[in-house]
Amino acid sequence: AITASFLTLIPKKDHPQALSDYRPICLVSSLYKILSKVLAARLKKVLGKVISKVQSAFLPNRQILDGVLVVNELLDLAKRRKDKCLFFKVDFERAYDTVNWNFLEYMLVRMGFAEGWRRWIRACVFQSSMSVLVNGSPTADFCVGKGLRQGDPLSPFLFLIVAEGLSGLMSKAVDNKRFHGYKFFASCIVFFTLWGGIYPFPLSWNPGWC
Repeated sequence: AITASFLTLIPKKDHPQALSDYRPICLVSSLYKILSKVLAARLKKVLGKVISKVQSAFLPNRQILDGVLVVNELLDLAKRRKDKCLFFKVDFERAYDTVNWNFLEYMLVRMGFAEGWRRWIRACVFQSSMSVLVNGSPTADFCVGKGLRQGDPLSPFLFLIVAEGLSGLMSKAVDNKRFHGYKFFASCIVFFTLWGGIYPFPLSWNPGWC
């Protein structure tokens, strides 16, 4: 199958002792690389229309550092105005590795992707298998149950789709007055996606939360 891959471990340290001291690298076929690149190029053209503006990574006309600059300005403004506010930062550990495929499928449906597109994603991601290279020899194949491949052109865009679920939940919480975003002049900024699964939430402080 074109989605089959070999997994090899690259040491992060000179003298690795634990499994966490290795970086897993997937070796995929050239045919899959071409297919993934084509699908990613098609997906990139439309994602800007369905991904909210709070996500600033990986999309055309959006810069990953925009969120960093805005958060720094918010912090500086809050200090100068001596506002009472709370900045809550969420960092997804091993963000790509923990992506749930059922939730990815759910988000694709919610965003209106046609069955044809979802079938391509299922073929490329959900039906993948791999074997581990041990001393240069592959083990028996096994199926993968979750996660996205590091280095796959599709992975950043699929992760944006998954992260949009959090964006929707936060927007719903604001609409239901669960909390209030920090007031930045005339606008109300709720949260930002910066890079690789890091989300700062600038909130107006309410003593009633304690």
